[in-house]
Amino acid sequence: MGLRSLVSFGFVLIPIAVTISVLLGIQAYRESKGLPSNPFVDNSIKSSLYCQKAFGVTPYTNGQQYTFWAWLWAPWQGSAICRDFVRFSQPGYAFRPPTLIGQNDTGTNHCSSNVKSDVAILYRNPNQWALPDGYTGPGGLCMNVTTFDNGSYPTKTSAAEWSITWQFPRGPPTQPVHAFPNIKLDSTVFPIEISQVSAINFETEWYYGVGDDRPNVLNVADLTAAQLDANVAVDMFLDSDPKKATDTVQAKYEVMIWLGQFGASTQQIGLPQGAIATQVVNGTTFSLYSGVNGLGQSVLTWVASNAAGGVQTFNADIGPLLQGLTGLGGPTVNDYLGYIAFGSEALDSASNVTFYNKVLSMDVVS
Repeated sequence: MGLRSLVSFGFVLIPIAVTISVLLGIQAYRESKGLPSNPFVDNSIKSSLYCQKAFGVTPYTNGQQYTFWAWLWAPWQGSAICRDFVRFSQPGYAFRPPTLIGQNDTGTNHCSSNVKSDVAILYRNPNQWALPDGYTGPGGLCMNVTTFDNGSYPTKTSAAEWSITWQFPRGPPTQPVHAFPNIKLDSTVFPIEISQVSAINFETEWYYGVGDDRPNVLNVADLTAAQLDANVAVDMFLDSDPKKATDTVQAKYEVMIWLGQFGASTQQIGLPQGAIATQVVNGTTFSLYSGVNGLGQSVLTWVASNAAGGVQTFNADIGPLLQGLTGLGGPTVNDYLGYIAFGSEALDSASNVTFYNKVLSMDVVS
């Protein structure tokens, strides 16, 4: 019995050893040709379209994790945004969601579950600001995210490419912003005391254009003709309470960095009072404005000197813009940073416009 058992065990080991040898050989061959070592990894690139009024998307990655938010602050009742072409109740406004990006990519549509006659409806949230209960105005927004299924982005802190296509009419002066679609940094470093932050490395390349396609240039004249009112900004929240620092509503301070500012209606809080400080970061001059928003939060906004033309490529440590705010009505070095996101506040536009974030990397170093 002992000999038979050994022979049987040998027959079990032989195919295992052969399989391992073959796989190691395949791995060595693929690596020698510059190919991924694992032949069973899905290396496809996918574009997914998200049109819900509030939806978080966290793609798989081998590095830093991010969550994409197609967040509507003032979703309009009766606004259909997940069909090929939509006409709204107000003449002159029509929103058509963008097509999925990439001829060889696979794509998925993610639309609201409130479906009627093949149209997804964004129902109005009764808790939204400054909107009468019976409001049925036009508008719509869709987010397109391009992901690598194998999670291998250019660097460990690189985010997936993403874009938004949107159109909204002008809102009331008390609530001009309809949405802030953004990509939020998900990190176990939060909340972190400002004194413990050695750097906030930030890199981006972005474009804004008229139409449904992802633009590769920024033409201010075209955006002006489309009557675009929007910004492109980094958004951060801070508080002396580490838990509140991670909450965009409860946090005491909001610090923004505007890299783009389009349209006369796109005005930072504190503009009438004028800038209270200036600072140069990697060759770009920023002016600081301060005020209080509708939630009672202290808002400090750094606006790039050439934001009207768009600071489309920017690579710097933005940590210094959090330093020295104590004497200017801002957080102290003992307060906590709990949230960082990058996106575009969508106010209004007379036609479809698309914001495209081609490159983004954020890293809080302690």
